[in-house]
Amino acid sequence: MTRDSSKRSDYLRIELRNGQHWSVHEQDGTQSNASLLASTVNTAWVVFLHLDLGSAGKRYLIIPRNLLEPEQFRQLRVALKIYSLEQ
Repeated sequence: MTRDSSKRSDYLRIELRNGQHWSVHEQDGTQSNASLLASTVNTAWVVFLHLDLGSAGKRYLIIPRNLLEPEQFRQLRVALKIYSLEQ
């Protein structure tokens, strides 16, 4: 099985709005609402973020701790914990 990389784009921003709604803004200017999948893994060293973008498909992102500023990584982990508790 091969992947068509021409259909992929780099991510520009991922947001959690009002503590409930995930939004993915891609480099090509498209924006998709997303649902966090239960397969998301949140650890002290890395976050494996699994998002369902509906008709746009699913996205899987690996976010190591050193990719973000320490405070940003902490905020991401806290947001994921809170979001998972509310589901």
